[in-house]
Amino acid sequence: MAGACQSGGNPCGSLSGVMGHASLVGVRCLRILLALTMVGLVGLVPLRGAAAATGGWQWPTSPTMSQDAGTMACADLLFIGVRGSGEAAPYGDTVSMVRDQYRQRISTPSEGVATVREVAISYPATSPHTLAEIGPEQLLFAETLPDTDYFTSAAIGISNLSAVLDDSQRRCPNERWVLAGFSQGSQVITGALDRRTGADNSQLVSATLLGNPSHYPGQLLRSEAGDAPTFGAGLVTSLFYVREAGRVGRTSNDLRGVQATVAALLRLSQGDLDEELMSTTARTNGLRIPSTASDRVASVCAAEDLICNAGPGLGRVALGLSTLQEEIDRARPAHLGYTSEQVDLVNASAYAELLALLPELEQEAPEETQGPLPEVLTEPGSSAVLGVVGVGFTLLVVAAGGISLRRGELRRRAAEAELEAGDDEHERAGQTPRN
Repeated sequence: MAGACQSGGNPCGSLSGVMGHASLVGVRCLRILLALTMVGLVGLVPLRGAAAATGGWQWPTSPTMSQDAGTMACADLLFIGVRGSGEAAPYGDTVSMVRDQYRQRISTPSEGVATVREVAISYPATSPHTLAEIGPEQLLFAETLPDTDYFTSAAIGISNLSAVLDDSQRRCPNERWVLAGFSQGSQVITGALDRRTGADNSQLVSATLLGNPSHYPGQLLRSEAGDAPTFGAGLVTSLFYVREAGRVGRTSNDLRGVQATVAALLRLSQGDLDEELMSTTARTNGLRIPSTASDRVASVCAAEDLICNAGPGLGRVALGLSTLQEEIDRARPAHLGYTSEQVDLVNASAYAELLALLPELEQEAPEETQGPLPEVLTEPGSSAVLGVVGVGFTLLVVAAGGISLRRGELRRRAAEAELEAGDDEHERAGQTPRN
């Protein structure tokens, strides 16, 4: 029997090996199933403290310059910024501040998502110092207003802004517009809106004009801020106004034209304006805010800012008490001093309108239950976790049961083999050798 076992005739050794191999395979199977179950649990159980993704207004990291605006995809909101004179592209500090206030005030998490595209208007933004270089005599009394880099710059900005608005209205009729301009940038926005007189301006949510040289009393506006007097007129408006006052005499080489110009300038410095003449000036020089947009345009002007309240400074120039350059320099601190609080004051209604477009994210109330739930059920995704646990446990039970049955079958066969081997041995022992 020993020889038979050594030679492989006895199946005991092979059956023991099979059983040992089956046991090893079973343990490995159990380990694999257990590992897969745990992987599923780790993947589905949420990490405590992890913030859920929320929607809201999605702002880009940087603006696109206006020459490329036509290639941009449409968005829910189009923010357009026009920088002030002498400022670096894309926005300059003041317009960037307005943009930042919008981002902060409408950034409430929401169940919905709204996209924003930002466009900065490309234009020279030439300094008003070029006006001082020409001198008040030519600016006020020349029969035709001399060409200046400043007015050429503003005209380019108006044209480029108008192109962006027209493109949005044509390609993206569902976009909302928010405009922000500082200094000459405000003049650009004013001129572009004047061009849209009679057009559909329903896409406009708000236009914020800070230190606007095109400002004038009676201009159609939603709201104003700053300590400038209500009769204040901007530098550009004042220039056109006093030129209009002396127009008849100037074209006929009549001294009365000069007298009318000087008289209008002195009255302007005291806030004594001819409303009809101012209306004519605004209409003929592209300074009007159309009635279809007036309830969405806000202006911010400081009393000491010559750019938007030029009367007092120009009066001193007319009386020989200072030069235009000195007045421009004197106004610089006020002109550069507009604040986020003033921006919030005039744009509160615009913030509210944009916030209303996206509902705030509300926490869902838990469903009522008959008793306290296990802690695992209070975590998001717990149903999926329990599903994985159930499936994993079932697989483990089935696998373990299958292995157990397999072992029993192998043991039964081994026992039968041993009995059969014993019978054979007894049979051989009972045989009589032949002679």
